[in-house]
Amino acid sequence: MVVDDWELLRLGLRAALGQLGVWVIAEASLARDGLRAARDSGAGLLVLGASSDLPPRLAATRAKARPEPPIVLALAKSPVVERYDLSSLEIVNSGAAPLSAELQRAAAERVGCPVVQGYGMTEATFSAINAPPDERRFGCVGRPVWGVELRIVDAEGHDVARGESGEVLVRGHNVMSHYLDDPEASAAVRVDGFLHSGDVGRFDEAGRLYIVDRIKDLIIRGGYNVYPSEVEAVLAEHPSVLEVAVVGQPDAYYGEEIAAVVVLREPCSVEVLAGFADARLGRMRRPRRYAFCEALPLGPSGKVHKRTLRAWIEDGRLELHAVEPA
Repeated sequence: MVVDDWELLRLGLRAALGQLGVWVIAEASLARDGLRAARDSGAGLLVLGASSDLPPRLAATRAKARPEPPIVLALAKSPVVERYDLSSLEIVNSGAAPLSAELQRAAAERVGCPVVQGYGMTEATFSAINAPPDERRFGCVGRPVWGVELRIVDAEGHDVARGESGEVLVRGHNVMSHYLDDPEASAAVRVDGFLHSGDVGRFDEAGRLYIVDRIKDLIIRGGYNVYPSEVEAVLAEHPSVLEVAVVGQPDAYYGEEIAAVVVLREPCSVEVLAGFADARLGRMRRPRRYAFCEALPLGPSGKVHKRTLRAWIEDGRLELHAVEPA
């Protein structure tokens, strides 16, 4: 499946690789990554412009998509998806940020193929995958790949029990040796042979990895740890919500307050969204501030750029609407 539509591409389905051995990339800014993939796989490369015609021979290509969670959310909820025949899509492998079980399940039902997760990063490439022979589990990124060792540790560096959350550490042949010309940063992230990922995760009883969130995005509200991805997963279930991101905002009483920035697919009031979230979240995890925007800012990898969202709130570009506790 290949799509030459800028609206859908903005939501995120950017590239597909099919049996014809062609990377199809619709944004020139992605050409660098496409060239690398083409070089590594021996595939061809086609960069589409905004007015490009889709080559007929590619229309029937059996494809595999590799989107980020904002893209998966669009696949699950955007009305734009209905314009296209997705029958050639064989698998969607999401990465770059946590993907909730609810969103993963909804996207799989919408596009009619498996949606799976993997785990990796620039500094440690491919580290885990939820793939056969293991049973596919929603919300899980799977077991470590061959040659990779994963640990979950607390703030003091001690391993935590199965089921408890902590920082994910990675050791293996896939881990970088160092950052170029930055020995201090290298020493800070590589300790005793393990790379500190900055990601919060947990193991289940079978040793499968679940990614919870980024440590830097953690919101501490009144001494209670709130993971934005968990709040986002709940709000994303509302039928009027197309995209959502949750960030922390300074608060005189709690230290930090929870703010939800929402992109709507249809009109919806703050009161309705707050009621929906309050009915599904514990008291300390309920957003008390809401803002609306036309599109969430995305970084080069497709992740939501939360620092930009915080700046938009601070400079008044986004208007926050406060809601009273239920």
